[in-house]
Amino acid sequence: MTDKENVPKKRILDGLENSSPEEWKEAWRKAQAQEERRDAWLRERINNGPKPGQ
Repeated sequence: MTDKENVPKKRILDGLENSSPEEWKEAWRKAQAQEERRDAWLRERINNGPKPGQ
């Protein structure tokens, strides 16, 4: 993964240095869900957007 791909996850995980394992697990789950929503949105946009040369 590149640094750009890690940004949303990093933002969510920042500030968890002294957190419990359960808090880490929940934050990681939220970060993964956010990435999945973003990826789905991008795929939808790419697949349904204007086609070049039309």
